[in-house]
Amino acid sequence: MVNLKRKEFLIYAIALMLVAAGYFNYLNLDMKSIKTSASAEHNDINIISDNEQIVKENEINENTINEDKTEQQNNEINESVLESESHTENLAEVSTNETKEKEENKTNIGDAVLVSSDDTVDNMADIKDYFAATKLQRNQMYAEMIKKYEELVDNTNLSEVQKSIATEEIKKINNNKNAIMICENLILSKDFEECVILINDQSVNIIVHVEGGLDTERVSQIQNIISRELSTEIENIHISEK
Repeated sequence: MVNLKRKEFLIYAIALMLVAAGYFNYLNLDMKSIKTSASAEHNDINIISDNEQIVKENEINENTINEDKTEQQNNEINESVLESESHTENLAEVSTNETKEKEENKTNIGDAVLVSSDDTVDNMADIKDYFAATKLQRNQMYAEMIKKYEELVDNTNLSEVQKSIATEEIKKINNNKNAIMICENLILSKDFEECVILINDQSVNIIVHVEGGLDTERVSQIQNIISRELSTEIENIHISEK
């Protein structure tokens, strides 16, 4: 009977040890699982953080690229404006220099230059060719300027502000063309035989041909027309005879 009880005790003890071993083994597995889960979560956080950093860097790079494009496009518009002003200035200088080469006896009346009739070109055909060629060159220059600004307006990469600047330049050129045409017609109606007007910023250069040469009254007529139609100060009006 005693032996039977010992056996039962041993069996209970062994069973208890097995249960305890299983429990501790379960605890070890559960701790490993928790550590693995925590490690994975930490890695996920690091991945998310890295992704956020990449997104921020991409946004910074994209903003930098956009700023560079905007600056480049603004520079293109400014270059076009400066180039158009340079073309106008060069055309005015060429025409003025050609007239000055033929001036020998000059008499100043205000801002006008009077040239004796002996210095004028005898051949009327040559005079007409000069004025026609100068007007053609001027109109071609305006056409090229308008074309460049129209290309800027049609450029999908430009902002609305930049397109507005180009549109204003086109409007300004067209207004100048219309005002010049009106002034030339009004001057010709005052018995001048030929006339061409070149605008350079605030300066207005008028080259005319008139029988008998310029005098004070004719200079005053031109100044009145130009100051009224082009809203130009008298000191900015420069008249010469071809």
